[in-house]
Amino acid sequence: MPLQTKSAIAARLRASRYYHQRFGANACRGCGASPQAGLKFCVACAAQNRAVHRRSALKLRAEFMGAYGGVCACCSEANPYFLTCDHVNSDGRWHQQRKQQGWVDTNTALRDARRRGWPADYQILCYNCNLARAKYQGICPHRFVQAVVSA
Repeated sequence: MPLQTKSAIAARLRASRYYHQRFGANACRGCGASPQAGLKFCVACAAQNRAVHRRSALKLRAEFMGAYGGVCACCSEANPYFLTCDHVNSDGRWHQQRKQQGWVDTNTALRDARRRGWPADYQILCYNCNLARAKYQGICPHRFVQAVVSA
């Protein structure tokens, strides 16, 4: 993460104060309009926030695909709609537990990988290979078949 200037930090602090003033006044956190009962944002700001988060998630996924080659490490599937993030050592349980507790969303593993400089303990697998590894104790049938054929 790049260093922030004092003016950038001060601007964030001012925005934070303004945000809390609006929140205390039961107004939309984005524009100050009156949101529907029980909601934090008006309809327009909620739609804008969803669009921003969707773009951010797609950008993060594209970075992940670029960092790890963009193809399944097992079967070489290249269609990005089939590809998923996999923990090489099958140690992704921590992310799943945190997700179930409501602390994180589905992009937590990707943000964690980016923060740590795209480490080697993640890989790209297609969804079939990822589920097969989970079902067959960490061995995808593609690898099993390759071992049998080469033996």
